[in-house]
Amino acid sequence: MITNVTDIIIIDDGSTDGTVDFINSILKGNPIIPVKFISRNVKMGTVDAQLAGIRGTDAEYVCIMDSDGQHPVTKLPEMFAAMSKDIDLIVASRYIKGGSNSWKASRGVVSRGATILAKFLFKGARRLKDPMSGFFIVKRNLVYNLESVKFGYKLLLYTLSAHPDSSILEIPLKMNSREEGESKVVSKGMDFIIKYFKEIINYKRKAR
Repeated sequence: MITNVTDIIIIDDGSTDGTVDFINSILKGNPIIPVKFISRNVKMGTVDAQLAGIRGTDAEYVCIMDSDGQHPVTKLPEMFAAMSKDIDLIVASRYIKGGSNSWKASRGVVSRGATILAKFLFKGARRLKDPMSGFFIVKRNLVYNLESVKFGYKLLLYTLSAHPDSSILEIPLKMNSREEGESKVVSKGMDFIIKYFKEIINYKRKAR
């Protein structure tokens, strides 16, 4: 069982909206929990930023989650309690018994289509009900050496592509409504779908 948080790492991925100044102003307030802030001048995308954060810690396990309120922080104790040396991945799943999401029907259709495509391409994805989840805990040594990628969004798929036989446990997730920001699926439309297809093909190529 894992009970202690060892690092909180914030990665700025080349933002130009004042994020760096905002984070620095908060950190000057001497937060109770130590925070490591890594600011990058070049925008590389979500997955590459997550990998940068993973490489910035020595922790045995790392947690990936969204900060827009959809992934409840209250789920973390249950997820960490479920981790063991025999499990490589704990995935919070919307599609197993006890799980749910708050999406509109149109976005749900896109998500299901993306899931079907991922399962078709990746053996590891076929072992999960929710391979598109963005909320999971993984052993750091499983992802530490993954190659950098530009403009990727799904680190779980990249991990499953590189380690299809990893030991996995899914636990139910009741996803909250989004508090901030907007979905890339909704805001980018067809452009996002094309980029998603290119992204997962790239994962498959790198895994080889």
